Amino acid sequence: PLLGILHINYNRLHSQKLVLSFKSRKVFFTYIIVNNSDQNIVALEVSDTQGQFYNKLGDTVLASGSVGSVFMSKDAIPLHHSKESPATATISINKNNAETDTIEIRLPYPSHDPSIKNEDSRYIVEAYVYI
Repeated sequence: PLLGILHINYNRLHSQKLVLSFKSRKVFFTYIIVNNSDQNIVALEVSDTQGQFYNKLGDTVLASGSVGSVFMSKDAIPLHHSKESPATATISINKNNAETDTIEIRLPYPSHDPSIKNEDSRYIVEAYVYI
């Protein structure tokens, strides 16, 4: 969609260089984490690089029948071209009913497109993570 037209009169510019800056769209990052293994996961948390935890929205059943845990960032995050991982999943696995191992995995940067606009008029980007 056309958002507007910018008309620039080059004769009135005092420089040969023109810089246009735009604010990044802020979106909520959502991770759907699916246990695709035979591991017994006893705890699962997602946090950002500052240690703020994502909200767990519950579980969802995928078309394949697998169940995924849904996590959403508490605040909207500006989209960037950087592909640096914005979040970490901390997973506690029950090994043999007596021991629990905890592992951390860096989560991928969600795809920029498409941004989903939900019923609250918030933009959301999603990433599916299979462990």
